[in-house]
Amino acid sequence: MPEAIEERPDPVKTEGPETLNWFSRQKDSFSAIATLFQIVAIILGGMFGAYQYLQNQQGDRVKKTLELVREVRSGEIKSTNAKLTEVWNARSKEIAEKLNLGKKEFGDYIMEKVEADKSAPQLFLLIDFYNDLGSCSEAKICDEVTARNYFCNDATGFFNLFRPFINKIREDQSNPMIALPLEKFVKSTCVK
Repeated sequence: MPEAIEERPDPVKTEGPETLNWFSRQKDSFSAIATLFQIVAIILGGMFGAYQYLQNQQGDRVKKTLELVREVRSGEIKSTNAKLTEVWNARSKEIAEKLNLGKKEFGDYIMEKVEADKSAPQLFLLIDFYNDLGSCSEAKICDEVTARNYFCNDATGFFNLFRPFINKIREDQSNPMIALPLEKFVKSTCVK
């Protein structure tokens, strides 16, 4: 006699507690996986949005720094810088000699020449420009790396050469804040 075939439940049928329980578990698993994917997508979307925002801010900081580059390369600042550079480059041997004699002799020499040349207004113009640059960099409105690449050589040379003038103005006006953004820019941004 043929063997009796055991009857198995039809997996498609939705009858019976076991079948319902299996479908319910599968539905819960799929729902949990879908929820997990949604959470991951939201987190990744947020991270991408934040990245795009930061990149845009970086671009704005570079743009602002390049505006200062254009400013220093044109107009009154350019001509003032060119005149001062020409005059002071011609004195490079004397400056080196005075530096070797000491800080006081160097300071006296710088003050003597600034007064003789009547170059204080030009120095104030450049101090104002470098203060703007230093403030912009410190406030993170300008890009530090771009500012360093374009301005550190000139700003450091200017500050070191005219430090006696800056110190004298600070002393005369009892104001240690004069040229402080310039000094901070030179001593923090330019030494990296």
